[in-house]
Amino acid sequence: MKKIYTLFVLVSILNVSLLNAQEYFSFEAEEGYTLGNIDGQQGWITTGLGNGERTELQVVTDELAKVGERSLKINHDPQASSQPFPIMGAFYALDTPMDRTNFSMSYSINVANPPGANSSVFALECGSVVDEKLVLEIYFSYDGRILILENAGNEFIVTEIGNWQEDTWYDVAISGEGEVVSYYLNGELKHEGALLYNIDDLRFAHDNFSGSAFFDDISINYSPLGVQDVIATSWNIYPNPVESVLNLSGLEEAHSLTIFDISGKKIEQFNEFTNQIDVSHLQNGIYMLQLDTPNGPVTKKFIKK
Repeated sequence: MKKIYTLFVLVSILNVSLLNAQEYFSFEAEEGYTLGNIDGQQGWITTGLGNGERTELQVVTDELAKVGERSLKINHDPQASSQPFPIMGAFYALDTPMDRTNFSMSYSINVANPPGANSSVFALECGSVVDEKLVLEIYFSYDGRILILENAGNEFIVTEIGNWQEDTWYDVAISGEGEVVSYYLNGELKHEGALLYNIDDLRFAHDNFSGSAFFDDISINYSPLGVQDVIATSWNIYPNPVESVLNLSGLEEAHSLTIFDISGKKIEQFNEFTNQIDVSHLQNGIYMLQLDTPNGPVTKKFIKK
């Protein structure tokens, strides 16, 4: 039996008509990613195996995706033993650290295997290389619990916020504003805590027991979540990718709907709310759908194929 040792939704910000998300990862070909080992792609690295090699089983895959056609899949690697902490995975260093008092990030996770004693712990780990500290972790634990671990100085404060099931997407969002950091699961506020350090390193990792997990729709912003960003986690568009008709679900009111291309150029606008949009005439590529709601604009990315 293993023991846990005490140690986030597209959040796009629109400025006038220009999309201004700071960093976004969906691992699509249009973002420069290729299928297979993520090590060395677009600034990502994977865990070293101690023999001069790195694990090659943390991959960009088209097996499953929350948005688009691809995601990051982190897998058990039989070349390495099981670990006491989640250290096997894919890591990304931020060019600009996220200020603990003024940031937000979101991602989606899907664990492929059921909870159990032999399942890996799958985690987002946020670190500070500058301070040589692990700042916070969000565990999808082997026993089915979802845990937040916050560095409180001499110990980590552990908070349980829910449970997970296999083959299910979960949307996680984190927002730091002032001295309070807020955690959302599927759009619902689950916990408010505090961070001691800024964040400059992201790790999507596991402890290499068994199984695999998918991560997708990762967004990094250098400002806290607004009301509209929380709303954005509660509605969806489908199918995605889309060939002809894009369907909207989970939102019943909007003053207007606007389609932008990936550069932020406005392509089309609808001044009445509809839950179906004909996109068959659009060229293949990545687009953003912005809805102007009573609480402000919310956005989703879609791929036209």
